Amino acid sequence: MTTHDSRSPGLTGALEELEDDLGELERLFIRQDEAARRSLRHLEEDGEALERLAAIAVGWEEEVDVFRTLGLDGTERFHSNFLAWLLRPGDNHGLGDYFLKEFLTGIGAAGAVGAGVRQSTTVQREQHLEHDGGSGFLDIRILNEQAKFLCVVENKVWASESGNQLAFYRKALDEDYPGYTIRLVFLTPKEEIPQDATERDYWITFDYARISRIIQRTIEKKGGSIHPDVAAALRQYEITLRRNIVPDVSDDVHELARMIYRKHKRAIDLIIEHRDQYEPNYVKEGYHMVGEVVGAHKEWVKGTCNLPYYRFVSADWDKYEALKTDSWPNSLLLFQVRLTNQGADLSLCFAKRVPGDLKKKLFDRITADPELFKDPLPGYSEDYIDLHFGVSILESSDYEHWYDEEGIRQTISDRLEEFSQSQFPEINNVVIDCLKEYQSEKARSEDGEEAEHPA
Repeated sequence: MTTHDSRSPGLTGALEELEDDLGELERLFIRQDEAARRSLRHLEEDGEALERLAAIAVGWEEEVDVFRTLGLDGTERFHSNFLAWLLRPGDNHGLGDYFLKEFLTGIGAAGAVGAGVRQSTTVQREQHLEHDGGSGFLDIRILNEQAKFLCVVENKVWASESGNQLAFYRKALDEDYPGYTIRLVFLTPKEEIPQDATERDYWITFDYARISRIIQRTIEKKGGSIHPDVAAALRQYEITLRRNIVPDVSDDVHELARMIYRKHKRAIDLIIEHRDQYEPNYVKEGYHMVGEVVGAHKEWVKGTCNLPYYRFVSADWDKYEALKTDSWPNSLLLFQVRLTNQGADLSLCFAKRVPGDLKKKLFDRITADPELFKDPLPGYSEDYIDLHFGVSILESSDYEHWYDEEGIRQTISDRLEEFSQSQFPEINNVVIDCLKEYQSEKARSEDGEEAEHPA
């Protein structure tokens, strides 16, 4: 029997082309997947460079950047004020004319103001200028009338040059200071040149990398002889410049990072593109790891849990009805691991609104040994009570090694194991003894009531 293809020749051809395209697309995906795997393996193999960068990054994290914290690092006014302060020979920084001399040397004007008259230099912020119907304000004016020398600094941190601003300043200064040696300095993070080609012949381009180096030399030469507060301010300013304004020349952090990125661009871009999937969830993942470790201990039983709290009780307590409650968390007493993005700690938790006097009895008996818990101990309350052991199941430093899940799991296991061998047995014995006493007292009370009221 002959089978006829009911599809038209045109449709058949289109389907065949589609199958060819899908096959090519599948091969492309395979090639891309193999290339991605290969690039990731190469990145992993470059462990030495990554470890060096990680070690440097730790130093950066420990380095305090006060001016960045205060939101001043990108403020042009702040930088102008700070530099003007350092440039004034007679100000309270105690540097004398050292910073001024270093700056003048940097712009090629070291001989313009002699050492004998340098102390008479004045430094002014926001000097008002008027010329040809226009007006403006200079960022920094450095003036020495004895040497007939003038230097002005137009400071641009992130803002761009506006209009004919530089030409206006130059013409106004030529008019206001005839016979003076004038130096015009255009200060920017990356030594940008004036937009107006005409002004490039008049303005000295200067960048914050050179300011940073002057600050570093000042710290090296004068740091031990000036007030500690000034030395600290200089170090903070150098940190701000190095980290936020001129990171390209800061130190080997960016040089090494640039090398690693260019060498492993494909792998790093892949990681960045999918970073949301790879970002560690310390609380959720740590919660499950704690659960696995607790579950491996026969002496413990899982209690009522809710993220970010993992709770468990002693298996020995399970037969004591007195500890069980009808309300959440269904037990008067639980061990509790609280997980955060900074670590995980362990405490003994008392539930709230539990009827009867058992809670108070347990609290008094357990807290009789203050060495079990971290000071200061809280007072008794009908609300929740947390007694902290001072035991860290995870510390913030452990999160730096989160890529090693087995290692993190082992850390949790080791610390809970140590707890199970140290504080836990004593707590467990105290609770059991207290429960036995409570049951005996309750039984005697019930027997007494039956004797007074026989059936």
